Amino acid sequence: MVMGRFFQFFFKRYFATAAVMMLLGSFQVHAIVTYTVDAAGPNDMTIVLKDFNGTGPDHTGLSANAGADNLPVYEGNEKGYASYSTKANASDPRVTFASQPYDVNQYNYVRVRLKASATASSEMWPDTPTGPTTLPLGSVGTAFTEIQKAWVNPTNASIKTATDGGFRWDPIAGANPLVFDLDYFIVDRGRVIGFEFDTISAMSGSYQGWQPNAGFNTHLVTNSALTGTTGGNDPYIQNTSLSVDASIYKYAEIRLKADAGTDLQFFWANSSSTFSEDKSLRPTDADGEWHTYMLDFTDESTWSGTINRFRVDIGNNTPANPATAFEIDYIRFREFGAVPEPSRMFLGALAGMMMLLGRRRKGML
Repeated sequence: MVMGRFFQFFFKRYFATAAVMMLLGSFQVHAIVTYTVDAAGPNDMTIVLKDFNGTGPDHTGLSANAGADNLPVYEGNEKGYASYSTKANASDPRVTFASQPYDVNQYNYVRVRLKASATASSEMWPDTPTGPTTLPLGSVGTAFTEIQKAWVNPTNASIKTATDGGFRWDPIAGANPLVFDLDYFIVDRGRVIGFEFDTISAMSGSYQGWQPNAGFNTHLVTNSALTGTTGGNDPYIQNTSLSVDASIYKYAEIRLKADAGTDLQFFWANSSSTFSEDKSLRPTDADGEWHTYMLDFTDESTWSGTINRFRVDIGNNTPANPATAFEIDYIRFREFGAVPEPSRMFLGALAGMMMLLGRRRKGML
């Protein structure tokens, strides 16, 4: 009788714990996490400080330093970017932007996409600007370029973005007047290579390096999204000019919507391999609503070295599966995942709780 109760206790205590551990542990296998994002929140992995996609808040809360010779001229527009002009021989032109609060210790990386009328440099500061926190953005030319940089001295006592938000951007002017076109200012938790599809463009062959194949009837960037309709067999967009270090960027985050029932598939490859099923992930079919898909590559053996090529398949047109409408908000390669998997600490704590309950049961035998 006693031995029977002992085995009963042993089974309930240890087998149940193991079962729960195995169940939760199963979520640690590579996964596609699907979630919906409607507005920025305090736990978001990315905060868009400014993206100039309309005449709303992105075009307010701006101020420039005084002085007729060094005042950047703000030229608002609805093309997905804003233009700033400096005068010849301007002395330290700069623009201060209001933004939502963010903590530079958590959002420790900056992404800025801009271009200039001639090769030129600029700098950026969190609020309040001070010399030790100067972030050189380097030089850009006449084509839009995304720059990714870590904040400088994010623990500086002068920084107050966590309560006030804001930042300052300084074009480095020279003897000739310059025009800078600004696409966006973004802060991220960890390193990110991003494609935001913000600047409006007519139907063309490529969007920030992403090229649709012949399987599309239409495609263009408008309203801050790559938008179009499929019309042929096996429609996809691909980028064959990437250089993604798989040891750093372990996740891909893609926000899109497509007609209900549209199947989706994401491929990757390096320069010496081709797209194949063993280098792909399939989320659930689209449902006509916006969703963000987080692709976790941490357990993918083929995600290694430098990833040069990436492809997004959207449906497969057949008589039974007609043309599909779609919109892609952004594609980002991330150092960290936005939705963490159950951690070992959590699983250990759960196991400890189960054992504690087991001890309480033992005292009752």
